[in-house]
Amino acid sequence: MLKSISKFILLAAITALLNKQELHAQAFQRNCSVISLGYGFGNNVIYDAMSDIIEEGYSYNQPSNKGSFHLAYEYAVSNHVGFGLHLTYYARELTHTEWTYDDNTYQYVEGYHYTLSNKYISALARMNIHMGHSKVVDPYFGFGAGFKSSNFKLVSSNDPYAYFGVFPGPTLDNAPVAGEFVFGMRVQFVPAFGAYFEGGIARSLVQVGLDFNINPHAGFIK
Repeated sequence: MLKSISKFILLAAITALLNKQELHAQAFQRNCSVISLGYGFGNNVIYDAMSDIIEEGYSYNQPSNKGSFHLAYEYAVSNHVGFGLHLTYYARELTHTEWTYDDNTYQYVEGYHYTLSNKYISALARMNIHMGHSKVVDPYFGFGAGFKSSNFKLVSSNDPYAYFGVFPGPTLDNAPVAGEFVFGMRVQFVPAFGAYFEGGIARSLVQVGLDFNINPHAGFIK
């Protein structure tokens, strides 16, 4: 009888210990390191800024978008707080071809070609506040602040009077500092690999991508 009771107590203790460990087996754990690679959409700030420059003397056609691309690193100082670095690269071009009316042929003929491009690079220190306890879903709020470089360049293939070179953009984009405030969520397919989503006040209104948890079980290291 005594042996049976001892076995029951031992089994209950082991079960309780496993349940406790399972409770803390969340997707984001202390001492883990996460690398994220993403692509952003909805870069309206830059689009509007470039449109304003074009309207000073040039019209435009369909723009081409080469980003934005996002690379981030985060280290978990606790099960709910992480610090890291967020890098962003963005490039966009607006092209235009002017047409003039020929009074002799009564037709429009092709004129000057212009291309206005913008390149943007930023490096922000980042803090994320994680709110979940699930092993699969990891919701968080993110805050970032840091530095950026943004410039505009106008070129023409056939207008000798066009300004060639780099020049500052509108006032909103001239400041060398940048910040962001976003809500995000990671979904882990397996402990070391998953996908993420972010949206909010940032260079990209929405971004999606993949995340790689270098040491997903680091939270159990004492």
